[in-house]
Amino acid sequence: MFIWWGPDLIQFYNDAYRKTMGPERHPSALGQPGRECWHEVWPIIGSQIESIMAGGPPTWHEDQHVPVTRHGRREDVWWTYGYSPIQDSTGVRGVLVVCNDITKEHLAKDELKRVNERLAVEIKCRQHETERLKVLFQQAPGFMCILRGPQHVFEFANDAYMRLVGNRKVLGRQIRDALPETEGQGFFELLDQVFMAGQPFFAYEVPILLQRNPGTALTQLFIDFVYQPIIESDGTVSGIFVEGADVTEKKHAQDELRVSQERLKGGMVAARMTVWDWDLAEGKGVFSENAPEIFGADPEKL
Repeated sequence: MFIWWGPDLIQFYNDAYRKTMGPERHPSALGQPGRECWHEVWPIIGSQIESIMAGGPPTWHEDQHVPVTRHGRREDVWWTYGYSPIQDSTGVRGVLVVCNDITKEHLAKDELKRVNERLAVEIKCRQHETERLKVLFQQAPGFMCILRGPQHVFEFANDAYMRLVGNRKVLGRQIRDALPETEGQGFFELLDQVFMAGQPFFAYEVPILLQRNPGTALTQLFIDFVYQPIIESDGTVSGIFVEGADVTEKKHAQDELRVSQERLKGGMVAARMTVWDWDLAEGKGVFSENAPEIFGADPEKL
């Protein structure tokens, strides 16, 4: 978490945020004006912050590319973050930032996309190189499998897919027999639909209940996935290629960020915080309207 405070956007942040900054900024960034600290990314984030300070609504930004300088070099970094106003009766006084560095997840997703693009080209143009492709797919970071026929029989499942389903035996089995606990969760019906229509299906952060180990309770995961029909040269659909990624940790992190953001906003209201500005030139303080209630007296007369 991070706070920009006042017209100069003075900076405060917690230990978790400090770990993302690198030695170039911490500890000098603490108490430093924001525009001086983040000059290289201000063209990206400056207008977003100024919009909040001007009274605009809270914003939420997912998977945003905001490169920063840290550890001696400019790094490409992707963030998911939210900006919220910190305000009292006199208006907006600062900006609360709740953020998460999702660079690893972004790069893994990009790699999965590149693998998928290579797969589409290879399947269309080079059916005779199936074994070579299987070796490539076996080591891919995202989960993959090939289901054949209208009964969706497992022909191939890579290492990531096997880890997802608890390393159970799936090859040669119909998916309804191999993953019986997913009955009623809608996945079988989607496979039937893709096989019949010959049209791909995409989904993101879909909940799924799986039994990761024999005899254990079901575990809820969240997955991104694609059902891609395998279309032969005569136009018929012979199977479905499945690929995706386990995004459970990412989903939980985003949910926790939103909850933390709401709790902090509520806590500021419940804590009856008061704020003030001190004019160094005139030696006068300007207090928010609730200051007498908080202090039990007019603070300007104390």
